[in-house]
This record gives sequence, structure tokens and C-alpha cells, in this order.
Amino acid sequence: PFAALPGGRGVKVAIIDTCVDRNHAEIQGSVRSFFDATPSRSQSCSAENHGTAVGSLIGGHDQIRGSAPGAELMEARAFTETEEEKEVAATSREIALALDWAAKQGARVANLSFAGPSDPLVERAVAAAYTKGIVLVGAAGNAGPSSAPLYPAAYPEVIAVTATDARRALYSAANR
Repeated sequence: PFAALPGGRGVKVAIIDTCVDRNHAEIQGSVRSFFDATPSRSQSCSAENHGTAVGSLIGGHDQIRGSAPGAELMEARAFTETEEEKEVAATSREIALALDWAAKQGARVANLSFAGPSDPLVERAVAAAYTKGIVLVGAAGNAGPSSAPLYPAAYPEVIAVTATDARRALYSAANR
């Protein structure tokens, strides 16, 4: 069915990530729904957030040609920057809530651009989304070629994606 949908037109893609700057030129008009699983409930979002970058790579239609510029992006905020460490973090509960929301809203694809240890709650949420027909795409991680598998990309229901560098060679810090 995807071959009949050039550019992702009509496909709902959930971005489980940090916030997405919905006014960014690359994705303006593409973010059709929003869910905030975080306790912060902040309405502010800067263009340099990871979620905005991921949204642009998927649905970019200005200077960046995304992989699915016609897709309906679904912002599912599960990650926030911690005040004390200035690190981006999420709980398993926030990730599970975001995946559940995406499934209930009819997402066909869920982008999971984060990596960490196996987690029973995230594993159950991934399995539940998969049984509802969602295609799950996860980041293999950037812990290096000798890293143990990272999750959720290492779960059997998830398509693991690794990284390339500017020369289109395998990124030196990419998980294999």
C-alpha cells in the first residue's frame, strides 16, 4: 500500500521524541496532532530540538526533502530537557503513554529516535503498537561498533536504523 502513496501522503507518522517546532519552515502545516506525555506541559519549543530535526527529516518540504514530505506528522512529546543535568530524558511511562496515544490516533508509523537499555514497560508498549499494525522504526544508537544492542531498536518488532556520515559511509560511532 505504501507504493500507492508517493511521498507519504495520507500516512500518519508519530514522532516519539522531544517537542517539535510546528512553525519551522520545513514542517509548517505538517504537524496535525499533538500529545504531551511529559509532566512539564510546556508550550515552548525551540527549532534546534531533536524532535524538530527528526520531523524535518521525515516531513521536510522546504530546503530539506524529507523521506515522506506528504505525511501527517503526529507530535508525541515524551522527552524533555532536565533542568539540573541539561540532558534530554524520558521515563518508560512517558514513552508508553506516547505510543498508546499514537496507536489510538491511527498512526501507521512510529519514529523512535532514542536508544537505551531494555525496559519491560517500553517492550510491552512496542509489542502492543506492533499488534495494532504500526510500523516501528528505531535508532540503533551511537554507542559504537562494539556496543551491545540498544532498545527499542533491538526489539524484534522494530526496524533498526543506523547512521551514515557526510560521505555516506557508516558513521564511526554508529551501532552495528
